Amino acid sequence: MNFILLFICSYYMLRGIINIMFPRILLSLGDLNIIFTSITLSMLLLTLIILLSSNSQKIIFSNFMTGVTVSLIIFSVVGSVFVYQASTISYSSTVLLDVLYVIPINIIAIAVYLYHRKENSSIVSNDKDESIKYTLNRSSGYIVTLILFVIMVTDVVLYRLKALSNSQILVAFFAMIVYLLIALYYTSLKENKILLESQLQINYELEKRVYERTKELEEKNKEFLKIINTDSLTMLGSRKYLMDILDSYDEYPIENVIIFIIDILNFKIINNTSGHKTGDMVLKEVSRRLKNIFKGEKVFRTDSNEFAVLIQDNKNMSQLEDIAQNITLELTNLIYIDTDFINIDVAIGCCKYERNMANYSELLKNAEYASKEAKIDYKSFNNYRFYDQEMADKINRKITIEGLLRTINYDDEFAMFFQPQFSIDGSELIGMESLLRWNSPVLGNVSPGEFIAIAEESNAILKIVQWTIKKSSEQIKEWNLKYNKNYRISINISPKYLKNYDFLSEVKYFVDVKHINPVWLDFEMTEMSVMQAGESICNLFDKLHNMGINISIDDFGTGYSSLSYIKNFNIDKIKISKELVDNIVTDKNEYMIVNAIIMMSKGLKLETIAEGVEEKEQKDILLELGCDQIQGYYYGRPVNAQEFEKTYLINRI
Repeated sequence: MNFILLFICSYYMLRGIINIMFPRILLSLGDLNIIFTSITLSMLLLTLIILLSSNSQKIIFSNFMTGVTVSLIIFSVVGSVFVYQASTISYSSTVLLDVLYVIPINIIAIAVYLYHRKENSSIVSNDKDESIKYTLNRSSGYIVTLILFVIMVTDVVLYRLKALSNSQILVAFFAMIVYLLIALYYTSLKENKILLESQLQINYELEKRVYERTKELEEKNKEFLKIINTDSLTMLGSRKYLMDILDSYDEYPIENVIIFIIDILNFKIINNTSGHKTGDMVLKEVSRRLKNIFKGEKVFRTDSNEFAVLIQDNKNMSQLEDIAQNITLELTNLIYIDTDFINIDVAIGCCKYERNMANYSELLKNAEYASKEAKIDYKSFNNYRFYDQEMADKINRKITIEGLLRTINYDDEFAMFFQPQFSIDGSELIGMESLLRWNSPVLGNVSPGEFIAIAEESNAILKIVQWTIKKSSEQIKEWNLKYNKNYRISINISPKYLKNYDFLSEVKYFVDVKHINPVWLDFEMTEMSVMQAGESICNLFDKLHNMGINISIDDFGTGYSSLSYIKNFNIDKIKISKELVDNIVTDKNEYMIVNAIIMMSKGLKLETIAEGVEEKEQKDILLELGCDQIQGYYYGRPVNAQEFEKTYLINRI
């Protein structure tokens, strides 16, 4: 196509140039012009036939090719007639001839418009090479169109300048300008359309990729949620999953929601004595049994040794008790692991949703509180508690105590009481145990059994122990220097204090700066806290022992008592639990346990002291068994410093 247009353009432009330069020669060569025109027309037709025959499937039905072919034929014929008339000096302006000159121009304009429209609609690829190819084709189309205009303007101006009047020339030029403006307008529309379609295609691809990426991220998020919502060991629901469910209930409230909390008691001891692998197997077996009990209900592992069950059903108190008893029965059955077996105890708390609750998450908090209450007064046949108004009042009191412990002046409200410790026959005062008392202006006298446990949970115990060590050290120094004695003062130490404070540095401060003789100090830790601390506390005990400080194990016999385990710690004294002493007279089993403790302690060269001795019969049995020391109401109740000094120091001099 470009070849044909170039050929025609070259012919007419050359003919125009020769006509300007040699007008007289051209006029005398009319016959030669006719020959040139005929030859050009013949070559044009021949070229078109070759093109059509070589690509008939694609071109023969093309509106563009048909329009260009017809316009060129008409233009060539009209041009030949005009050349012939001009060369024979027989030309006269006629409407027919002028109209025939205009028709090819319009046909070509229409053909070019249709061609570009078809080309634009066929572009759907965003490939870079295709875009470049399209740009080149578009530019060549503009050039060809412009050349056609130049040809026709040149032909009209050069060959018909003498024949046409001024008005006719202006009309011709005006028509050409209008055509050019129209062509440029449609070209601009086409470009905008192409850009729009290209942008739409890009947007479509972008949206498609964004959708695919979003879907991929959603799948990854689902996998991530599944991981964080599932406990990796037991494959039960996680605590987070339970909280998410309860939060969803706040948005879409439902009735009859119940939560059970099941706490495995003394689980750290299982890990410390049997190993973490055994502990993991115990947790897996517990989870299996819970899923077997609560088929269709949601079961969760909410802490290392704590499980939760979410029930959506209307249960009365009798039914809830049956569920708690069934849990206890199933979980306390022996757990066989390889060739060994383990027996566990559980404390159970339960809470049922009430409309006066602020939100559903209170269910979990209240059920956990109920399970803690079950642990405090644990008995194998009464190991579950249900959250009720009495417990709610207790929680409110606990919150009040927590707040006061953070703000009160200990020197104003706390006081140290002291209980004497005697040799087994009562003839010699060995020392005393310092006991904390709290007289609150707000609550009155608060029992240590109540506020010490709350302080342990709130970390207020750290400040309390620090204050207790200071006051007890000052008091024993005063008495020993005043009466020239070496009494020992027993001070209860919380394991939290050992972990959160630079305990050794503080003890050295009292020894070195305050001049407290280390042999005056006896630090007591409960059997349970030592067992739970494990071997991590061995190094600390060694350092305290090397300083000359006495170390005692308090409440021995109430937990998983094992002297073979205790022997790994550098301790000096075993304090037999009051619970064993209470029944030593009437219960043969208690008697045998106390006897075993005393005998094994002697074998390990450890002193023994029995606490809670209140009756002469108890004292006599302990004397018979060979217990070294006694502490209890039988020899004296806890009293303040003034009363203790008056009763046990001044009167015994």
